Parts: sequence; C-alpha cells; structure tokens
Amino acid sequence: MFSLATLVVAAAVLFFMKLGGPPLEPFDDATYADIAKNIVKTGDWLHFRWLGGATFLEKPPLQLWLIAASFKIFGQSEFAARLFSSLCGLGTILVTVLLGRELFSSNTAGLMSGCLLLSVDSFFAYSTRVMMDVPVTFFITCTLFFLYFGLKQDRFLIWLFYGVSFALAILTKSVVGLVGPATSILFLLATHRHQILTRNFLIGNCVGVLLLAPWHIWAYWRYGTIFLREYFGYHVWQRITGEIGVHRHSFWFFAQQLFETDTLLLILAIFGAVALIYRAIRDNQKGNWLVIIWGCSVFLPISLARSKLFWYVVPLYPPLCIYAGYALHRLVVGSVARRVVALALLLPFVWTAYNFQAHRMRRDWDDDPIYQLKNALIEITAQSPPGEVFYVYRFGAAVPLTNFYADRKAVYLFDNPAALAVFQKIPSDYVTNGFAKYLPGPSDLVEFMATQRNSIFILEKATYEELTGETNCSLRASTSTLMFVNACN
Repeated sequence: MFSLATLVVAAAVLFFMKLGGPPLEPFDDATYADIAKNIVKTGDWLHFRWLGGATFLEKPPLQLWLIAASFKIFGQSEFAARLFSSLCGLGTILVTVLLGRELFSSNTAGLMSGCLLLSVDSFFAYSTRVMMDVPVTFFITCTLFFLYFGLKQDRFLIWLFYGVSFALAILTKSVVGLVGPATSILFLLATHRHQILTRNFLIGNCVGVLLLAPWHIWAYWRYGTIFLREYFGYHVWQRITGEIGVHRHSFWFFAQQLFETDTLLLILAIFGAVALIYRAIRDNQKGNWLVIIWGCSVFLPISLARSKLFWYVVPLYPPLCIYAGYALHRLVVGSVARRVVALALLLPFVWTAYNFQAHRMRRDWDDDPIYQLKNALIEITAQSPPGEVFYVYRFGAAVPLTNFYADRKAVYLFDNPAALAVFQKIPSDYVTNGFAKYLPGPSDLVEFMATQRNSIFILEKATYEELTGETNCSLRASTSTLMFVNACN
C-alpha cells in the first residue's frame, strides 16, 4: 500500500541518485559553493569572500555556513555542495504531506500533495542545485506547519519551533523568509484575532527575532551602510523597483510561466483553490484560509516586483500542490468513475518525475560545455602557479566556476554598456575594486592582454577567432566552446 514512507524513500532515491555527478551550474551554484569553500579555506565563518577576495554581502549566512560544514565533513565536491538543498527538498515534501493531511483530515489528500510536489520539474531541479530557493521554501513550509499545529494544540514547544523556522527562513534568503510570518499574521487577523496577543505566539515570534537579529546586527556593525545598501538596497529594493534594469517582466510573468511549464498542475490548483474557498465560506473551515493566504503571500509580491527570475516561484509550489492535491482528493472519495479520473490525472505527474530523472541518468556529461570547462580548469590549475589570474571575457558565467574549480582569482572582462550600468549600481563596485573591467571593443581587449603577466584569458571560440592574427598569445587549452589563452607578454 502506498504510504508516506514509500513517498519519502522514492523522493530520497530520486534526489540523491547521482547528486554529485553533474558539474555545478554556472552562476549562483558555483558562487555559493565558492564562498563556502573560502570559509573552509580561511577558517573565517563571518567574513564571506568570493571573486578571489571580494567581500560578499548579498545574502544571509545560513546556507553558506551549512555548505561549508558539508565541505568539512564530506570534502569539497558537488555532492557536498548540493546536499543541504536536497535534504530541504525532501523535507518540504514530507512537511507538505503532513500539513495537507492535517488540513483536510485525509491521508490521501496529503499524499496526493506530496506526490504532485515531487513531480514538479522545477522543484525537483532546484532541489538538486546549490541555490537558496528550496531551503527557504522548506523553512516557510515548516513555519506554517507549526503555526497550524500551534493553533490546534497551543503548546509552548510548537510555538518555539514556529519562531525558529521563520528565523531560519530569513537567515536563508532574507526578505523571502518573511512569507512565513506575513502569512501567519494575515491568517490570524482573518480567522483567529485573539491568538495574536497570546503569550505563546508572542514568545515564538520573539524567539525568531532573537535568532535572526545577531548576524544582521554584527554585519551592520562590521560593514556599516555598505551592508545596508547592498543587502537591502541593491538586492531587495532595486530588484523590487526594477532599477537594476535586467530581468524586468510584466505582472503576469509567473502565471504565464506556470501555464506553459506546469499546465495540468495549475488547472488542478485553480479548481482546488476554488473548492477550498467555497468550503471555507460554507462550512467555516478556517484552516483552508491558511493555504489560500499562503499562496497569495508568495504570488502577489513576486508578481508585483519588477525584476523577475523564474526560480522566484519555487516557494509557491507547496501551496499549489496542496490545492491540486485537495482537488484530486475530492475525486478519489467519489464514485469509481471519479477515482479513475483522479488516477488518470495523477499518472502524467508520475511519468514526468520518472522521465526527468531518467534523462538526468542518461545524459552524456562529456559533451556538456560546463563539464568541459570544469575539467579544463582543473587541468590548467594543476600546471599553473597559485598567483596566476584568470580573465574571463564576455562569458560571465565562467567567473564563479573558475573561482571554485581553479581556486584562482577570476576577473570578468565585458564590453556590454548595460552590464557596466548594473555594476555601477552595486555598492561594492567590483569595477573599481578590480574584479571586473569594462573593455568597449576588441582593440581594448588586445591592448589589455598585452599588459598582463601570469594570466590566462578565457575566450569564447568566436572571440578567439576574431583575434587571430592580432595577438601572438599561445593557446593553453580548449573545449568545444571556449579557448584558454596565455597572457601576451
């Protein structure tokens, strides 16, 4: 018989099988892994460094600390870097099942919700990446799980876990972690106003604030206004207002993306949400409002923000899957014909999960450009002195990978005025500090290459071919897409 244990084991196999096989993804994954590597290397767990020494003030510390701890235990590897995200993905499925089961007093509804979450390609993919979206989703889900149980049982320990959960969410991905307490407050205002001023709820919130405050206070004391400008001003306010100037999309961007990538899930979720609202009004099912407000607390802020990246939608998947799980549950408890329909609707999700993992298992990584870059960096590093600097021209995705795999300073060379405008809005000013350099044209690149010593330039093949005949630099190594060129001394 299908059970929670069966689902958890299946999810664990899917998440952890070949977790350490693929190379790190080019930007966020390699960036966070590089910072964690530097923590282990220097023994400094408070001052975060990347790009060969630049101060990193963009994110809270929790995931960086846990990746560093994983490196200490398992060694520096892709598996160790991804382990925390995968554990959080597994935990999110487990808590989603438990919350769905309690909300609807149905084991079937909970299991349906968990199965749907496991089958979502995006959730599965980000659970096997070194990014903060699945971990913050896990802590948000835990926050609301403990809120619901706290209202049912009102035990001090449950409210303590509630406070710890939302503190860990904020320490994982700053303001995104506010979804948990924001949803809680809105839900209580709508359904349990008297609970807001109760002793245990207030203590739980105080515990959360006391846990998340010390690091933020220390960071402000150590870095002053530069911390506020980068941590809040640049990575929160400028993204909300769209001042960064990249990834700007309309309000309906995430709705359109969900319709294109998860059509059936979205349709089931809409039917489930409507049914939940109807029952909440008709039968005074107050718990139903929790998941409705939860979904709105994620969807509205990310849709109103001007800067949008698709992985911002990851925290929306648990409430969506609970809506859809409830819709399938209502079919299962009906006639035999309705059960057949529910099974028919569930099968595509099972097939999607299997197909995603099968593709991952069959993929030939030898032909992957990132895998080739990783191998070339490791090979060159083994034959080069520690002081050698890598200059990456145009291909910015190679910069964090170079820092992680080559363990060398990497400088981003670019010729895009829009990129210069973005760099100028970052308070740390990587251009002035020598971690990025603007070269308007090919002639500037040639001139710059002639001035460097003990350096390697990473160029895309098309760029290298453009420069053929204009420089006498020797080729150090190459992949199917990139060329590694010695400095022209």
